Amino acid sequence: MPGLFNVLDEYLHRVLKKPIASIYSMSNLVSFEPYVDSTMRVFFEELDRRFVQTGKVCEFDAWLQMFAFDVMGEITFSKRLGFLERGEDVDGIMASIWEHFLYTAPVGNPALGKPDCIAHMAIRWDKCPGLIFC
Repeated sequence: MPGLFNVLDEYLHRVLKKPIASIYSMSNLVSFEPYVDSTMRVFFEELDRRFVQTGKVCEFDAWLQMFAFDVMGEITFSKRLGFLERGEDVDGIMASIWEHFLYTAPVGNPALGKPDCIAHMAIRWDKCPGLIFC
């Protein structure tokens, strides 16, 4: 089934893109800036309070993901989802996405039908669960 990101025909791509193009216009994206700014203030306050002032180690990748979820909450629902304030994975959302990825990564990999790939995956699985290198 052709989709916006996998269609090769330029005309069909243009037809699929037209209904949503205005959403990604610069003027529309700039309108989201106050939501991002608001969440950035909370992000920096939490990093300062939890890590700068205490000297504790920050898992920055997790905090960036929490920031992204709270920005999307601000844009979509006009309120943060609470990831930053709580400093944790709210309702296991991030964990459930990772669990889904562990399933979809192998299933979506067409090379898995190759016997040598399956053997290679088994060797590497213990080093990096969920990632498949063929």
